[in-house]
Amino acid sequence: MAAPADQDAERNTPGAEPAGRPHVRGSCFVCFAYDVGLSIDLDRAAALAGEATSRQQLPTQRRRGAPWLAYEPPPLRLAFKAGSIALPGTLPPAQTDASVDCTVFDFGAVSIRYRVNLDGPLAELPHLSDALYENWALLEDSRRRVEELCRAIQPAVTQPGIASLVEDYALFALLPGPGRPEPTELLRDHAPILARVLRAEPGALSEQQVRESVAECVSFGPGDVVLASWEAAIVLDPDPADVLTVLEHVNVELVEMRLLDRQLDGVLERAYRLLQRQAAHRLWPSGPGGHDLRAIATAQMDAAMLFESVNNAIKLVGDQHLARVYNLAAARAHLAEWDAAILRKLDTAESIYQKLTQFETGRRMEILEIVIVLLILIEVVMGVLARGH
Repeated sequence: MAAPADQDAERNTPGAEPAGRPHVRGSCFVCFAYDVGLSIDLDRAAALAGEATSRQQLPTQRRRGAPWLAYEPPPLRLAFKAGSIALPGTLPPAQTDASVDCTVFDFGAVSIRYRVNLDGPLAELPHLSDALYENWALLEDSRRRVEELCRAIQPAVTQPGIASLVEDYALFALLPGPGRPEPTELLRDHAPILARVLRAEPGALSEQQVRESVAECVSFGPGDVVLASWEAAIVLDPDPADVLTVLEHVNVELVEMRLLDRQLDGVLERAYRLLQRQAAHRLWPSGPGGHDLRAIATAQMDAAMLFESVNNAIKLVGDQHLARVYNLAAARAHLAEWDAAILRKLDTAESIYQKLTQFETGRRMEILEIVIVLLILIEVVMGVLARGH
């Protein structure tokens, strides 16, 4: 979205930055999370990918943390060479780097990450955040890359298929340095700009929105801070690799939870149709067939396995700082609410499945009783006929 004319004129004024408009440097990482299957054999995928690959744990910790702070199993990291992608709507014009990172997770997710270099006034970041939000050029390029990757590693994917759901997330990694704002200065003097970046909003926000956006933050020392929202996150840290990894994982977890919620809706709808079919046949209920019950049970099992795999993929026990970063981002993404809804639907699906199984068992017993009665009846009739002769 273009800035107002007076802002454009101010933004293009040469010379030193005006007072109150600090300079920032760093990178903006734009992540797109996809689900491409039920699970992925990472060792086989690495052999099939044909690109520069590596198995990656969390980046080396700069802080004291537990030795089990890691992914289980470590995801597969790939690097693609690509042309830069222009980002219209930003002044000065921004573009992505000529390389793209791809992270493949064993629970069937893929995260594509683009990098945009930052070197300019802090006041420009809201316009960049707005330009990156649901950016169609990056979205189409990321989907194309996921499709190419899936074709290459398809033998390593269980139940392959790219879901229509995608989650994008912008990570603004700002580097501290001489002449650049410190965390306390950012939060005290530039909260409205930070809120606009987090909300991907180029225009002014209300005081309430500003307060809510920057109300919660996480810091390890006096020189770093993490702010997060649903659309974006801001990280001021001299070495933010571990924090960025955690934030990217939250975005991946969100798309998996949304997809799982949608899949469970389908399971419940199918089970409900079976119950309706049962109620529609009063004299001789047709009941659920073995195929229907197996399909519902398989869908339940797949959903439960995916839920456990995603929630247990990253281990943050023992590192309180990264755990707080995760909790902040997870709260902004409402992961707890998604988890509760999914667990509730899993319980509902299990309850319906048990009822359908009981009904099928009862129907089989009724059929067996009818067959026994018919056999007895036939035997009696044959005995009567035999005595008659």
